[in-house]
Amino acid sequence: MIDIKKEKSGIIQNIFSESELDFTSNLMSKLPSHKNKSNSSEWSKSIGQGHQLYSWFNKKIFSKLKPLFNKDIHLDFGAFCDEKRPFGIHSDYFHKKKRLGDPCLAILLPLSLDNGDNPLSKSKTIIFNEQDKFADESVADMEKTYTNSVNLDRSSIRENNAEHLHDDLLGHCDKEDLKYLTVQNILEWRKGDVCWWGEPFLHCSNNFPNQGVKSKQFIVIHTYTKEANNFW
Repeated sequence: MIDIKKEKSGIIQNIFSESELDFTSNLMSKLPSHKNKSNSSEWSKSIGQGHQLYSWFNKKIFSKLKPLFNKDIHLDFGAFCDEKRPFGIHSDYFHKKKRLGDPCLAILLPLSLDNGDNPLSKSKTIIFNEQDKFADESVADMEKTYTNSVNLDRSSIRENNAEHLHDDLLGHCDKEDLKYLTVQNILEWRKGDVCWWGEPFLHCSNNFPNQGVKSKQFIVIHTYTKEANNFW
């Protein structure tokens, strides 16, 4: 069991079988979908409370995840995503506005690159030590963005910052922003594994087009706790 007061992000290996993931992703990918504002990805309709598949998703997927952590986390929603362009630096804390509790963990289940035509190891999720500076009570009405207008503390350039990763992994990110960020974790994708991080932490995709990848497919799950979240 992972103590999320001591760990902020990580990978848990071999949680789901390939057949479990294939069945789940095939079903979720057939749900009504929408594109995000920048048209960089296409999301299936979220499976959250009130959705006809909520009980099924909770039983088949979330019930395997909840016992992995020492905190009583609850399912907000899960969605299938087909990402065409790498996400920029952002946090997931905006989900606070529609919850009965505090945002807790984001959980990602890697599925494929180019629907199976590229090895998953070409995709990574980069987690930074810095948190969204607006991750507090004032975010109730904030909008989700993946632009270069990142909510981070620019009061001083960080030592051992992430600027050195710009050319290799983070070419889609503003190089100036990277001077104010330090890397907490680089999560390399593998099917069957679970990638997770605390939702207030800033994070982003790697620049996967530089690896010859046109799209990546995954399931993302957002969770909350019913009491105040002071883990980080």
